[in-house]
Amino acid sequence: MNISMHLSRKRAAEAAIVIAVCAVIFIGEAYAYLPDDYGYGSSASDAGEYAEYSVTVNGSHEYAASLISCGDYVPVTSVYLFLEEGRTSQYSDGNDFFLSRMDEPGFYLEQTRTSLGICGIDDTEYVDMDGLAEALSSDISEGTAAGKGLVMVYGAFPMTVYDGTSGGTALEWMEAGGTVYWVGPAPGDYVMTRDGYEYAGGRAFFTGTAEYLADDIPADTEGPFRKELQLKGDLLQNAPDMSGTGMESLTAGYMSGSLGTLTFVKEGSGQICIAAGGVSLFQAEDIASVASAGLCWCSVLLDSQSGTTHGSGSGTLDKNGASGTLCVYVTVGDAYQIYACRHQI
Repeated sequence: MNISMHLSRKRAAEAAIVIAVCAVIFIGEAYAYLPDDYGYGSSASDAGEYAEYSVTVNGSHEYAASLISCGDYVPVTSVYLFLEEGRTSQYSDGNDFFLSRMDEPGFYLEQTRTSLGICGIDDTEYVDMDGLAEALSSDISEGTAAGKGLVMVYGAFPMTVYDGTSGGTALEWMEAGGTVYWVGPAPGDYVMTRDGYEYAGGRAFFTGTAEYLADDIPADTEGPFRKELQLKGDLLQNAPDMSGTGMESLTAGYMSGSLGTLTFVKEGSGQICIAAGGVSLFQAEDIASVASAGLCWCSVLLDSQSGTTHGSGSGTLDKNGASGTLCVYVTVGDAYQIYACRHQI
């Protein structure tokens, strides 16, 4: 055997070992982040003036359990992901490689879908502009809008559900109980047509007289549910100031004054949740967290506990006299959730 052949075979063997090691590492990472599996779980029940909860983990992990009141709001259990193939978002410029990837709605929506799965919402469906109109109209006529969510990342409703002259099917669906999770410029300002975008100037249909922040400035304080839900987004571009509108709303996440990274605005029996901050993976994760937790315009944090548990842990949360829709939201993980689940009691 000549030297070159020996070296070639040696390098091939080394390459095979490297590939095998990388495969083991990859499988290990996948194992670590698979949701709702490998020993992670939780439960909760009504115990009169309290709610009882338990959490099971694989190994030793930080966890949090929060008791949340949501009034008569019906939390989301299934989500539409609006995707119009071949279309970029209304605000995409593609100047930066990472941001241009985030400005690809398909990529962004896939990250949102993954985050929703980690947070316990597996029932998701992609719809285009015609499919969206059919789905929302069907929900309205059949009375099934409550409990459903819609993620919009284009900065515009499509012309099939909104034409700029009224709230259209989009608003009617929200009023019937649906929840829109919105990323981009003020909802209602633009309409997605078959071949582009048109300015409509109809933000008042969705957020009244609210003024929106144009600059992407960071928030400076922690607001409601920031810690309990491990909310991460901290930029305020496109955040609406609802303080003088007279509309029922909740500002959550990171805040600066009356502006927040997440704003929930009541629309009939449903709502629109506006995720500020331009375009970021943090938004995808935060949308999944608040959808899973059942947050709405009237949500109140009644009690919470957090700590580190090995194997399993349990405790009680005080209702503080609250009634209506009460949910215990359990998360496992510190900076990043590896398990989350909502229990309605």
